Amino acid sequence: MNQTIGRRMRRRHFRLLLLLCLAPWACAPRSESPTSSLPREAVAIDGLAPANSLDGHGSLFLGGGWGRPEGSGEPGDWGSMAWAVGREAEIHALLPPGGAGLDLYARCLPFPWNEGSPLQTFELLVDGRVVGRAELRRDWQDLRLPLPDGLPGNRLLTLRLRFAHALRPVDLGLNGDTRQLAAACTQLAILPRPVPDARAFVAAHAFEPETGRAVLPPGGGLRLPLPPASRIHLELGGLRARCSDCRLTLEIGGSAGADLRRVDTFDLSRHDEVQVDFETVAGGPQNLWLRVEAPPATPSGDTVELVLREAAAHPLQSALPAAPHVFLYVIDTVRADALEAAPRFQELARDAVLHTRARAASSWTLPSVASLLTGLYPDRHGVMSGRMQYDPQRTPSLQTLLGGRGYRSVGISQSVIVSPAYGMEAGFARFFLNDQLNSPVLNSQRARALLESWLSEAGGGAPLFAYLHTVDPHAPYTPPAGFRPVDATGAELPVHPQEGLPDLLMAAGKVADRAAVSRLRALYDGEIRHADLQLGLFIDLLKWLDLYDRSLIVVTGDHGEEFVEHGGFEHGRTLYEEALRVPLLVKYPGGRGAGTRSDEAVSLVDVAPTVLAVAGLVPGDALDGRLLPGPGVAGRRRPAIYAEVAPALDPSLPQVDLRAVMVDNLKCLENRTGVDREGRPAPPFQSFDLALDPGELHPLPQNGTATARCRELLEGWSRSSERRRAAERSQRTASPEAFERLRALGYLD
Repeated sequence: MNQTIGRRMRRRHFRLLLLLCLAPWACAPRSESPTSSLPREAVAIDGLAPANSLDGHGSLFLGGGWGRPEGSGEPGDWGSMAWAVGREAEIHALLPPGGAGLDLYARCLPFPWNEGSPLQTFELLVDGRVVGRAELRRDWQDLRLPLPDGLPGNRLLTLRLRFAHALRPVDLGLNGDTRQLAAACTQLAILPRPVPDARAFVAAHAFEPETGRAVLPPGGGLRLPLPPASRIHLELGGLRARCSDCRLTLEIGGSAGADLRRVDTFDLSRHDEVQVDFETVAGGPQNLWLRVEAPPATPSGDTVELVLREAAAHPLQSALPAAPHVFLYVIDTVRADALEAAPRFQELARDAVLHTRARAASSWTLPSVASLLTGLYPDRHGVMSGRMQYDPQRTPSLQTLLGGRGYRSVGISQSVIVSPAYGMEAGFARFFLNDQLNSPVLNSQRARALLESWLSEAGGGAPLFAYLHTVDPHAPYTPPAGFRPVDATGAELPVHPQEGLPDLLMAAGKVADRAAVSRLRALYDGEIRHADLQLGLFIDLLKWLDLYDRSLIVVTGDHGEEFVEHGGFEHGRTLYEEALRVPLLVKYPGGRGAGTRSDEAVSLVDVAPTVLAVAGLVPGDALDGRLLPGPGVAGRRRPAIYAEVAPALDPSLPQVDLRAVMVDNLKCLENRTGVDREGRPAPPFQSFDLALDPGELHPLPQNGTATARCRELLEGWSRSSERRRAAERSQRTASPEAFERLRALGYLD
């Protein structure tokens, strides 16, 4: 017994020693930060009137209950729109200062809209309270509902629209759409009540990040995020006002509900350029509001033009906090080899530890992200099939444990799989779903904009934990202009909307067509370049807000993507390396370990214990993950790495139930159903030497001694199968609507 106690004490002392090595206060003092410049992409052109015209821009965000934006992208009501799916839909927006005299503006169409259909109505809810009601006629119409006065400014407010009914197009014989649709909206905004023409007011705002040129209507204004405890230098030029007696007012606001501090006011008839120097107070990120003040009834067309020439900040304080901020940035569907030439990812790698042999715990999103946030393999947390919800009562998550440490947390997801539909919001103080999964338009910048709004609201005084889940590289692969494949002359090639759908290539029997597969991979790589750009802008934002040096930043993917290496496309149907291997960067506070490369095999279940240790918490023995090799932590040989995939456990659906174990360079695969993704017979067991056969094309002899240990580990894991099944039966189940959404996305057959 004394020996047992001694072993426990030694393990605890070892973990405490690791914490001392990892804790930010144990490292060298942080050097003074240089002056930084505002990334213009962080400027909110509609700061005083948050809007969303479904074009990928604006400071108003669609939340849960909305389908992804769709349409032709051409001008007009049907050009860019989104459906409210179900009877409730959320809207998020950072309220401008004052919080009084505001209206919700919406241009919407009911579903169905034909004669004889039931009248569609909806209620507007703020903080769970009904504050307005409206009817939707059988055509596009403009609606304005007043918001209650007294709402605190600089607050990331959530509004809910509760519709009277939602119907399925398939039940009405219109098409095969099985979604419950309530209404379509093409424009949403929160406006000052005196504005007479909402559409003209929203359209009058314009901003060019490349040049800094802005156009603002009377009553409109810019919002610039600012770092705390910094000396700010602001230069505006090219000031031209079409309105008489217009003034430009500069005000600073901090966390939600904080009082505004006026910096200066300028008569636009007397100034064509402005230079202002001021200081921000200590705490969290703040906002500078540039407001165009004009006499009442000034037309929206009497705009003000200006050029944001420079916004620079020099931090006045540079001490690292006792507990670092934590940012976990996930790029959905990114292969390990996809970012090898990505400039912003490689730039970040110079400040971080790059793990070259990282694997996800599953090859599709739900179990992989659950493993990332819990430090447990899927057979432990139990979220394997599309019918299950994560249960925080059974397996505490990273956000829950950090919350107990005093962290203020937020989850921002662009995937409906990482959402309340599957219990993934549990443990976060705030959670925002901005569903973009399977969207033909890349919108990962919306996740960054939501984060910036939340940081503005959060204030200071507590360490922050933010989880961001972006979905740019996910099929369909439709890179925007500037990211598309090019011809021999360097000119961009046109991209057909249906061209980036792997399913169509499979249906056309072009799996063996190398040119077609190469073209599809080129489209995917274009989306990767866009995702890399957005990752870089995320890093730029953290640097500008003086959060970068003092933060633990983890960048990874939830799984890889297949391009016919083993006869198929996409993910979630195999456990080969192209579906499991993901990039993994860990940037430690204070620059520790910068530029380090680790070739040790690791798993994404190792992220949670590493984050906990850096945050000053002792990771428990119950976690499957272990500390990632990094500054102060030497690499330790681990016995094995596991992965599994079984997205559809419903017996009425085709079965895919696979498990993998990796020991050094030996990898073994177990197929528990004996069929492959197409239902064809497949070997129940395979093993590969990844050092000699990295493409997993030549299985090892099954009677060889090299596979004996690997097979033993898999068989031991298989014996726990019934325990896993029993655990799933005791968990919460996802709704039938959520399960049908997975089927529509192609995860379930």
